[in-house]
Amino acid sequence: MTSFRDALKTHPSITELSSKASFEALMAALNKGRAVHMIEACCCEREPQPELRIRQESSEIPKLLPYNCTHQNCPSCGLERRFGDILNHSLLHNSDIIVKCFEWDEADRAGKKKAI
Repeated sequence: MTSFRDALKTHPSITELSSKASFEALMAALNKGRAVHMIEACCCEREPQPELRIRQESSEIPKLLPYNCTHQNCPSCGLERRFGDILNHSLLHNSDIIVKCFEWDEADRAGKKKAI
């Protein structure tokens, strides 16, 4: 997310994209830097689930992402569907920007290689 945000911020012609509401929503999610904000930007709004309330009379009604959104059945959810016009924009595909990225690698994990 950080690499993606930095690439969008440093692009010399970013002003072409910055007027789009979807671009602003994407940048707002990326600027917050947490996966939950990116999920919220890519999915439909959370829906109240009154049947999951602990005490019917006094507790707050929990809100969850709609079932169709979490099971890939929603026609309007997802990075490509919400931000495809940005992701496919020629400014991002015909660019010489070098972006520093980190990736998870297969590393030793505690407790996985104990001697028997």
